[in-house]
Amino acid sequence: MRAAGSRRDSPEIFGSLCFAVDPDLLETVHAMSGGYRVRTPEGDVAGKGAEHARRWLADLRELVAGHCVVQLPYASAELAALPRVGSGTELTADAVRNSATVLDLLNLEPKRNMVWTRSEVDGSVLDALAAAGTDTVLADPARTATDTSAHEVRVVPTDPLVTTAFTTSGPAGSGTGDRGLDVGTQNAAGALAVRAGVGADGGTSPLLVAPPHGWDATHDDLTSLLDTVEQLRTTGALAPTPLGELVAEPGPDTEAVGTTTPAQAPHGRREPGTAPVSDALLEALDEVETTAADLRGAMSVDPTRQVEPVSVIRPLHNAVLRTLSGGWRTRDARMEAAAAAEAQVRALRDRVTVQTPSQPVSLASESSPLPVTVRNDLPVAVTVRVDLGDSPGLRPARIGNTPLAADSSISRLIPADTLRSGRFIVRVAVTTPGGTTLGSPARMELVSSELGTVVVVLTATAGAALLLLSGLRIYRRVSTGAGKRG
Repeated sequence: MRAAGSRRDSPEIFGSLCFAVDPDLLETVHAMSGGYRVRTPEGDVAGKGAEHARRWLADLRELVAGHCVVQLPYASAELAALPRVGSGTELTADAVRNSATVLDLLNLEPKRNMVWTRSEVDGSVLDALAAAGTDTVLADPARTATDTSAHEVRVVPTDPLVTTAFTTSGPAGSGTGDRGLDVGTQNAAGALAVRAGVGADGGTSPLLVAPPHGWDATHDDLTSLLDTVEQLRTTGALAPTPLGELVAEPGPDTEAVGTTTPAQAPHGRREPGTAPVSDALLEALDEVETTAADLRGAMSVDPTRQVEPVSVIRPLHNAVLRTLSGGWRTRDARMEAAAAAEAQVRALRDRVTVQTPSQPVSLASESSPLPVTVRNDLPVAVTVRVDLGDSPGLRPARIGNTPLAADSSISRLIPADTLRSGRFIVRVAVTTPGGTTLGSPARMELVSSELGTVVVVLTATAGAALLLLSGLRIYRRVSTGAGKRG
């Protein structure tokens, strides 16, 4: 930020800069500024960076005030992977509709309906972006489909030569310059000079210059690159232009999106170290999204709390987006992020629970109701259903839905018929109307002394048969005795 801020005295250079922000990073730093805890092998300890987080966010607000800002997908998610998850289009919308977050935390609105992505861009990505309301995407031409003209979203490519130069980056100090600059930074400066006309391949076409999303520039790296831009501007080799003007008036490069040759930028080039997204991972995330959708359908606004269900469910979508971030370097790290998303789903489900009496329940009759208590610790109302499962010896009546207010509990008597006497265990669970299990099932021990209708009928029938047989035997004896006397 210091390197960029130092160019304020050069309106042309500073005016041509556009700052890319990740809404996930802004939310995380904002949360840290209010205090946080760090998980260690010895347990959770208080974090020490709250003041640094507040200062960083304040410095960023000052830097971008009244300036160009473009948003990245939430958590820099791979947009190409999102349509492959069950909720597809909706998940893409969650990734790119974050202008309100940027406005709230930086006090300015980013470029409207625009996103800069590191992901591959094909027809399915463009369709999902169009459905989400995005009309412009800044992308690497090496990762852009051959033809994007048939889609509503306009693709503005970064310059392939400069972008490729950035991706040859090496560690600081590995370069040949006296200042030990990053190799990629030096290569990018050279490529920019070539594009500006210093070399034989120079031209006059507008250029959109952008580093890789994972570019970890030092203060000296960015200062050196901006010095190169300043020198080229001073000699008249290039004219820095604000992003808004470049996008509003397409140049030849913009018109030629999708015709980049392999010699310029090999298609499918991946930023170094990005872990692939496996089918198994997508299946796990699809389950998270399916459960989130079912939970959302069971929720409603509680008039006493006025909390929107989407605010309760949104963290689950964010966890999925983090799992699909292009920033993961290893498969294990990505799988750990998926496990964290699954844990968030379990934690949300566990906030609705069912309780049964701790002592055995004695049933006074064959149709005695069963007492259960359902508790909702969520800030929204939830509709649930009590499920007694298939318990031998018990025939539950049809159980309707039960509405639960936010932060409340309710006791219900569940009608059921006892089919046998004795002591037995019933499993009691609570689910959404869609079938998602909430909390952990509870056990209820029942003690029944009633014989039940079927048993009573059988006993009565057996008694009647016994009386009939006894009477027949007595009749035969009487008849036999009378015959002998005669």
